[in-house]
Amino acid sequence: MGVQARDGEGDAIEAGAQEIEPLEPDEVPAGEKGARFLAEIKDLDSVSKALKSAGWKILSSEIRYLAKNFAEIGEADRKQVVDFLNALDDHDDVHRVYVAVK
Repeated sequence: MGVQARDGEGDAIEAGAQEIEPLEPDEVPAGEKGARFLAEIKDLDSVSKALKSAGWKILSSEIRYLAKNFAEIGEADRKQVVDFLNALDDHDDVHRVYVAVK
């Protein structure tokens, strides 16, 4: 979700979102700021509508996996894991890859 000058935290609270995360510059159009609002699945539609009404430009509204536990991998295994994930991501039939490693 991208927007120029809004109070993201205030809008998140009013919309019913649980968390807000700032977006990286490459995730929003040049010259704009953005945020990722996290909500319960059951609240996704109402939070999206409330944020849109508050002036946020919704870039996407979707259900995503968020890891709660992260596996630690050593440097010896890291290259092999990264190579595997890159190969998986490059496959035509793969649309998203979720990883929970440190």
